[in-house]
Amino acid sequence: MAPKHRFLVSSLLALSLVGCGDGEVFQNGQPPGGDPTGGGDGGGSQTTPVATAQSVSVTELTPNDAVQAEIVVTLSEAPDSTVSLNYATANGTALAAEHYRSTSGALEFVAGQSSKSFSIPIISNNYYGSDKSFSVNFSGASGLELGVTSIEVTIKNNDAIPSLQFSQPQFRTSEQAGEIEVLARLSHASETPISFAVSLAGTATRDSDYTINEQTFTIPAFTTQIEVPLTMLSDNLKEGGETIILGLNNADGASINASRSILTVMISGDAVLADSGFVGYYNAGTYNATTPEAGYENQDADYGRDTGAEGTFHDDGQGNLNFTKLDFNGNALPRTATAFECVRDNLSGTVYAVWGSPTYIEGWNNPANLYRWYNSDPANNAGNAGTYSPNELEPNADETYYTAATCEFPGIEGGEIDYEAGCTSENYLNYLNVLGYCGFSDWRLPTVNEAQSSSLFGQMLSYDVNYFPDVAQFSSDKIMTSSPAADNSGAAWCWDIQNSRRMLCNKNDYISIRAARNPAVSD
Repeated sequence: MAPKHRFLVSSLLALSLVGCGDGEVFQNGQPPGGDPTGGGDGGGSQTTPVATAQSVSVTELTPNDAVQAEIVVTLSEAPDSTVSLNYATANGTALAAEHYRSTSGALEFVAGQSSKSFSIPIISNNYYGSDKSFSVNFSGASGLELGVTSIEVTIKNNDAIPSLQFSQPQFRTSEQAGEIEVLARLSHASETPISFAVSLAGTATRDSDYTINEQTFTIPAFTTQIEVPLTMLSDNLKEGGETIILGLNNADGASINASRSILTVMISGDAVLADSGFVGYYNAGTYNATTPEAGYENQDADYGRDTGAEGTFHDDGQGNLNFTKLDFNGNALPRTATAFECVRDNLSGTVYAVWGSPTYIEGWNNPANLYRWYNSDPANNAGNAGTYSPNELEPNADETYYTAATCEFPGIEGGEIDYEAGCTSENYLNYLNVLGYCGFSDWRLPTVNEAQSSSLFGQMLSYDVNYFPDVAQFSSDKIMTSSPAADNSGAAWCWDIQNSRRMLCNKNDYISIRAARNPAVSD
């Protein structure tokens, strides 16, 4: 048995010497530097994961829509144990609580997990503005390295540029109204101020009929409208309606809605329409009774300016009418004047061209002349301009005068008279305006209401001969008006002189004419 024990001890000694080498001590059965067989670390250690993230963009929607910015953090490799980092938002051009919700927290990756995300709530609005951005900062890395310490989140604005318009197309007021305010309005607000200018037009005169202190305005940021103030000025003139036409232009930061860029302020005049002019009462088909017959109470003779009239009441016009004669330059003349060119209706402010001077009743201004209705403006002719009559007017040898069977015109250079159109109302009116007849250059046809208002009822010719002596020389018993028929484009309203009634006349008919001027009043 002894020889066997000696062999076992010798074998153990030999193994010990081989393991000790030159005296180094091995730890855990492994020499320094790893497995001598070259098998690596066998999975016992690895490199540190690197965390990265990308900047993102998100488009806002409406305030009621939930919008999130999704941030994804990715590790370069999956860890074998839990690692983490911290994140927090920071203001840029986008502000917390106004454009996004402030967000912070910790992001943990468990073993084997290489990607994780978190969300940041975005606050949408209805304001037009520029894109905004804020930062997401990373810090507090544990078990990993930060490949990026900050990214940017961009909030894209989805609101279109605002549209600017007036809140209404028309505004009615009176000259006694004092200060009024009309509104210019945006379709939606902007985060920057919107500036614009207002142009002025219309028949009313600035600083005479109204005042406006400025013509440029600014709508503040985050608001949608501004008041444009006007001050109406009253006077003692009896005038018809007038207009102030406001126009939007030069908008900075907004577009202009072309269909609502004009606002017409309609100033109701203090003019009144005359009544019928009857001063007697009905009596078997006439109006010469001094008292109303039983059963026929409340007749016109009991109302209006003519009620209880005595003495010289009719000197300024029969019945309830009130006229003033004017000379060629527009100066007022006494009621007894026998030579005059115009008559002003003091109740309505309308001025009428009247051939009251015998020396003027010749040639082009003969009251017996006749004309056809013609208006080249599509907005005022009901789709039918009237009759155009080439070659109706024939010039004399030196083209200083043009004549036709029913009218005449002196030759004028500059195109004011369209001689190819013939004997038309438009040519007649244009010639009066060239002359500046009675000091005016805005002559037009009277409305049918004006033709009725200046006449008398209950008598032939229906006009006061003291103020309208030319009516007796009219070749037609009708006077044309500016009012086209609504449902018959080939006709226009005219005034029947003999029967004191309005009626339709064919635009092709040759009838008598009377020019008027004043801001046009509605029929």
